[in-house]
Amino acid sequence: MGIRLAHIAKDGRQQSVYDHLKNAMEFCGLYAGKIGLSACGKLAGMLHDIGKFSDGFQEYITRVNQDSSYRKIGPDHSTAGALYIY
Repeated sequence: MGIRLAHIAKDGRQQSVYDHLKNAMEFCGLYAGKIGLSACGKLAGMLHDIGKFSDGFQEYITRVNQDSSYRKIGPDHSTAGALYIY
């Protein structure tokens, strides 16, 4: 399967979905902790882009990176986390 990508910067730097979700989880937990909801924040951060693991999103992000003229709206990647928690 290989590394699943969440972001590819214009300069070619890549961020894996795993690293993206881990970072989001940490930040959300920190900020939600200010109101006593650290665990809820961590969960939301972990799930918010979990759909980026999908084959459809991976095909999309690869194509956008390879073809600058390709500007199709990417597949829904944010609903998967809500469906999972539901």
